[in-house]
Amino acid sequence: MVDDVQEFTLLRRSSLASGVGHLLVKTKPQAAECEGTENRVAEGVVATDLVGHHRSFDGLRIILVSMVTTCLGWTVWLLLLNIAPNNMVNRIMDTSNLESGSFWQFVDLPLPIYGLAIFGLTIIGLGYSFVLIKLIWKRAHSRVLPETRALNLCMKLVDLMIELVMLLQILEDGLPIVLVAVFTVIVAANAVWCALVMLLPLKQTVLVENLIDLIFDLLIAVGYPMILVCYCLSAFKFDRAKLMINQAVFPQGWLEQSASTIADPVQTVVIYKTLNSLRISSIFNFFTRMGINITLWLKCQRLMNLMENPRRQSSSVYPRHCRLAASSLVAFAIFVIIYVEESTRTSAVACHPHPECVINARRWLMLDSLTQCPCLALIDNNIAPKTYSEWMDPKDITAKVAHLATMGLLQIVQLTNRKLEVLPEELRGCTDMRYL
Repeated sequence: MVDDVQEFTLLRRSSLASGVGHLLVKTKPQAAECEGTENRVAEGVVATDLVGHHRSFDGLRIILVSMVTTCLGWTVWLLLLNIAPNNMVNRIMDTSNLESGSFWQFVDLPLPIYGLAIFGLTIIGLGYSFVLIKLIWKRAHSRVLPETRALNLCMKLVDLMIELVMLLQILEDGLPIVLVAVFTVIVAANAVWCALVMLLPLKQTVLVENLIDLIFDLLIAVGYPMILVCYCLSAFKFDRAKLMINQAVFPQGWLEQSASTIADPVQTVVIYKTLNSLRISSIFNFFTRMGINITLWLKCQRLMNLMENPRRQSSSVYPRHCRLAASSLVAFAIFVIIYVEESTRTSAVACHPHPECVINARRWLMLDSLTQCPCLALIDNNIAPKTYSEWMDPKDITAKVAHLATMGLLQIVQLTNRKLEVLPEELRGCTDMRYL
């Protein structure tokens, strides 16, 4: 028996030189110690370490639960926004008592698009509910699908393409430049971060890579839309005291009793366009929303697999020292920044001669097309004419409307005390007209 084998070793060799007698000590054989260690490992030492890993992931699990709960709550709010846009916007903007709740005048979507939006948001909500259940319900064993770094890189490229399409939609919607800049920075930073992970010998763990990857997707899917709502809340200013005075002074039915005549029309249109961009209004918009949320689900799943099976994960998410892919991502980030800057600059130059155009699509226009303003909203109001001639002979705006409608992008036209004897033929090409 191995346990019965005895080995004698010399202790305190220095004592030999001094003439002290040999001191023999009985010790356990090294081979037996190694075997015992192996047995302990097989019997659960590693399992204890894994339990320690799981305990260390409790804080991360709480963070993920809060993230997914936020995503679920936001998806429910978007679902209600698409079902009843006027009611939901009135609630958050506190405008329910203005014009009997019809202050914003959101237009109902076509029935097929409406059904597609409800279906898509419901699927997204169910997906987040499933992820939340998996996070709360800890399983002792889980099946981990094999992952490769090349597959993760392909997923990142698809993710960036979806974000690029969303950025193009934001530019086409003519959102305020501050909101455009925020989204551009998020997309560019996402690409640059991935390039740095692949190119530089960073010491971060795979957990950090997955978590930062997830945060970027969370910013795109939920964080940025919340920033839109916060921007609208901070930008909306309405003189309610003036409205109360007008309602007390002017007879019922007069124009002065309308809240629209008191509100800043430019401010109202900008907020309308910004909040309307949160709705799923086209098939193209449907696929981009679904795509970005699906990638977010997959990132959550990957992080959960890491927490449940930490010893089966690779050392990094993306390929290391892949100069071609990293350079492509950096070039992508530079291209995004340049494209947004040029689109903003050239469209601003084209629309500069037309101050009546309060919102324009941001397009990279060539030099020969700078005379074509991609106008989305035309507002020219003269609420209080100061002279008799202004009352009797208002400014003729027909040519201006025709010119700004040439590109067929006009969606909102608001004119007060302006002459428009006939509707220009160019307005027929504005197929997305919402308010006239």
